[in-house]
Amino acid sequence: HEKEEAERQQSPYYQTALKKTAYHEAGHLLIGLLYPERFNVEKATIKPKPGCLGHVIMYLHSISSSSSKTDLEHSIIMNFSGMVAEEIIFGKDNTTTGVSGD
Repeated sequence: HEKEEAERQQSPYYQTALKKTAYHEAGHLLIGLLYPERFNVEKATIKPKPGCLGHVIMYLHSISSSSSKTDLEHSIIMNFSGMVAEEIIFGKDNTTTGVSGD
């Protein structure tokens, strides 16, 4: 099983998926760093685990039962930032299904 996993990780398809994941997660991270007054970035990784190739963990600073328009706009920006990063680097027709989890 370890040999099969090592071979899979060396495949061009897997390496391309990791590269796209890195740019996708970097898009989220960039927004978190550009808006430190809105987001608290806790962790960013592209270390694969079952079900995903990477993720960024961050929280909105203002969490309440009723969000302002600005809070909602920042959430939308954050959710789309990974896809936008992929579009910029790889083209609009080459985004991954990773955006479906955002």
